Amino acid sequence: MKQNNFFLNLLKYFVYADLHVATAAAAMTLITHRLFFGEYFHGSYHLFAFGATLFIYQLSRLLPMLIRGHVHFTRRQKWIKQNPWFVAAINMLALVLMGDGLFHLSTLQLWVLAPAAILSSIYALPIKLSRSYTFRMREVPGFKSFLIAAVWVVACVAVPLVNQPQALFSIGVLHGAGLFVFVLLLAIIVDLHDVRFDKRIGTGTLPILLGTQGTRALVVMLVIIYACLVAAAHHVVFYPVGLVKAVAIAQGITALLAVVMVLRPQFLNRNDLTFLPMVDGVMVLQLLLAVALEKFLL
Repeated sequence: MKQNNFFLNLLKYFVYADLHVATAAAAMTLITHRLFFGEYFHGSYHLFAFGATLFIYQLSRLLPMLIRGHVHFTRRQKWIKQNPWFVAAINMLALVLMGDGLFHLSTLQLWVLAPAAILSSIYALPIKLSRSYTFRMREVPGFKSFLIAAVWVVACVAVPLVNQPQALFSIGVLHGAGLFVFVLLLAIIVDLHDVRFDKRIGTGTLPILLGTQGTRALVVMLVIIYACLVAAAHHVVFYPVGLVKAVAIAQGITALLAVVMVLRPQFLNRNDLTFLPMVDGVMVLQLLLAVALEKFLL
């Protein structure tokens, strides 16, 4: 029993501090580096991606809590209140990684990154436009999933490649479009899991608009689109054939996993501590599969 409690608490630290999301962002960045720069660890941008993702996600949790005072809707927010020192340490780590990375980014990269960072930070905040009207981005139907996907493309593809326009505006466009669809379908799966909570707080997600069956059909359609983009991207690439096959197979396997997730009601009913790491872990799995398969195919 004590051992189970230890692992449960460890899982809470990993999930509620958004370490699983930050790890997934770093994984997607490493794939981009391998495809376009020939090595996974190209500079320290993956550490910046980890830190920036960690900080932005934590900021999106903390700001609404500060505004709403002592109103806590979720177990995550209660955990954050109960563990202020760990939350502070995690955010300090994120700031250190961000600060180091910012010194290595060009002015153009910073301009590309800035709008995505601002939108992500203020997404959950009420914006008072007049005395009688307060605008909330989260209430815009379907906006949440598309914003998440767009921000991930900016952070994991556009910023690393913006200083190489020839790569960005050729194969980079296809790679970015594929990542957009992939993150979008994962975000929709999370929204399908969170549909009751989102209804309660007024977030207009796609599952609320389309219903369960409509959302499942949309995910399957997105997987088909993703497969087409992966095929197109790897048909015109300029990097080694073995690497192309390794990444393509890894992307295909993880896309099929996404379909399995959304078609299994028992998976969608899991609690956050097991559900969220498994969904975001699909991106980490994609990296691990690509690395392993590359050794056999090159």
